[in-house]
Amino acid sequence: MELGATGRIDRDGLRALRDEIDQVRRAGIMAQQVVRLAGGEIQMQREHVNLSSLTLECLNQRAKEFELRGAEVHHTLAHASVVCDPSLCYSLVQTLLDWSLQHARSRIDLRVDIKSWPARARIACGFSGGHLESHGGLVTPVAEAVARRLNSVAWRLLEEIAQVQGLVLHRQDSSERTLVVIEFPETLASTAEGLQGLEADEPVLPSDGSRPLAGRHVLLLAPQLEVRNRVRDALQDMGLTLEVVASLAQVGKTGSSGLPHAVVYEASIRGAQFDIWRQRLVSQMPTTAFICIDDGERAFDVIKSGDIEQARVSRTAISTALPAALLFELTRRA
Repeated sequence: MELGATGRIDRDGLRALRDEIDQVRRAGIMAQQVVRLAGGEIQMQREHVNLSSLTLECLNQRAKEFELRGAEVHHTLAHASVVCDPSLCYSLVQTLLDWSLQHARSRIDLRVDIKSWPARARIACGFSGGHLESHGGLVTPVAEAVARRLNSVAWRLLEEIAQVQGLVLHRQDSSERTLVVIEFPETLASTAEGLQGLEADEPVLPSDGSRPLAGRHVLLLAPQLEVRNRVRDALQDMGLTLEVVASLAQVGKTGSSGLPHAVVYEASIRGAQFDIWRQRLVSQMPTTAFICIDDGERAFDVIKSGDIEQARVSRTAISTALPAALLFELTRRA
């Protein structure tokens, strides 16, 4: 290192040194946590935890870090409520992010959903490590070395947190990609049919009971009365002002003042007129969030059309996924 050879260090070298020191510090903290968990020093609390909201909260807290590190994290969150220790569950997600950021050489894909049988909520995290090699299905010593590298202190902590809570932890290392799936045996859901038609036991809101979008103005464009009613019900406890219209022609005629912070609209309303209106609105308020409601299979995902990236919510999952989608879109545009 230049510092050792010359006694001097440039800005890039200083940044690298700080990163190394931070990694050592984090590893020490994680090692202490592993010892505590393995020694049975943790008294767990069993509570209902909104896994989707908790994961979104962890992502939002570390958004600045992702940006500074140039990390791309793509996430898809469906509603899922589980019974577990809230603090340990929070540590689980944060440790998963730590471990992924440490080893990923490509985009990190994070997903919360519910598998159909047995009906279990799960967190799936996948990325490319960039170094695994295989020939004829046989793992080479190089691949074995990389697999050992993946078994870092962060991974050991992840294993310990999962084991203490009785969660099922899987990891698959292939020649191109690493995939981790964490299953929650105690999942709260009214059906065992996965994401299709899933009914929530509670809305996707922060667990402290706050009104996270108080003061925000949301415009709903929905020709169908049923959709308008379902959106009203889904958002009634979020503290926002909801302006509801059935067509573009009615926008601005309801008495609501000011530009909307977010627009929720049915897919059927899209077209040339909508695109022109949308472009005009974004030119006036670039941070406006758009959420499309359609007949898609996924409860909640992020889609990209041209240069536009937005959230999409399935019509069957309005009550369960729309609050999280709205919170996600408004938070990342803040």
